Amino acid sequence: MSKEPAYTYLGLLAVVVVSWGVVPCLAELGGLPGDVTTMWVNWFAVIAVGLILAIRGSFPHLVALPPQKLFQMASLGVVWPLTYSLAYFGSISTGSAAFTTIINYTWPLFAMIFGYFLNGGKRLFTPLARGLVLFSIAAVGVSVAWGAGTMEVTLVGFLLGLIAGITQGFYSAYTDKHTMDAWVLTFVIEVVTAVGATIFVLVRGTFVVPPIKSLFYLLIVGAVSNGIGFWAFVKGTMLTSNAEPKARATWLIGCCLVPFGQIVALVIAGIPVSFAMWFGVILISGGLFFYRFATKE
Repeated sequence: MSKEPAYTYLGLLAVVVVSWGVVPCLAELGGLPGDVTTMWVNWFAVIAVGLILAIRGSFPHLVALPPQKLFQMASLGVVWPLTYSLAYFGSISTGSAAFTTIINYTWPLFAMIFGYFLNGGKRLFTPLARGLVLFSIAAVGVSVAWGAGTMEVTLVGFLLGLIAGITQGFYSAYTDKHTMDAWVLTFVIEVVTAVGATIFVLVRGTFVVPPIKSLFYLLIVGAVSNGIGFWAFVKGTMLTSNAEPKARATWLIGCCLVPFGQIVALVIAGIPVSFAMWFGVILISGGLFFYRFATKE
């Protein structure tokens, strides 16, 4: 078990929080059906990550992958982010971004559950760690519900949001025990998601070319949130899986700050931020600070 410097995965956590925090509002501004949003977002992500692979000279490594390894990556991409993205954006389009945010952030709980079964019980957290992960999930729900006022809640939106949480939790637990090139893995799963979403859209007959404004929103989500953000999540998950137990719990607790990445964008844009959102940040940050510095494992 390695002991990664805290700044390594905390820096990745900051990237995830900021890049993923803008997704719900941009997806809602795009005003497109969930499957169409998924298709465009992930094609933009494929282009962005492909350029990064080209700059890094990583394509020869991708081509040299054994077929079984490539199949493993592609299969993982079907679960996350293909199924995840279709469910996530579908939940937003049939309900609301705020409600989807709450339901989706059950994923750290599912990550702990899947981690227990997939890793033979070796990834057991202390009672304090489990409690703080659950506390962080609850803080997301309370603060977003409080700040959002009236939310459109639908059964379909709830079920899709829950599927999104389950698939992300599974992905986090599965990559917990595998070592892969994070950029290569991100590219493969993005290609799988883009192709899968395109097939889904064509079968449903919902293909549209969005207006320029919507395309701009989807470009940001694809290149920044799905491209760089997905890479940071993959890399951080892998690093903390091989670090001391405190690192893994810190990662899951810290990921609950993602909904409040919206605050960064709002503050930069000069838009007032509700007290409810600041309250949620304080709660989760306080729990994270306490766990990092008040425990010895």
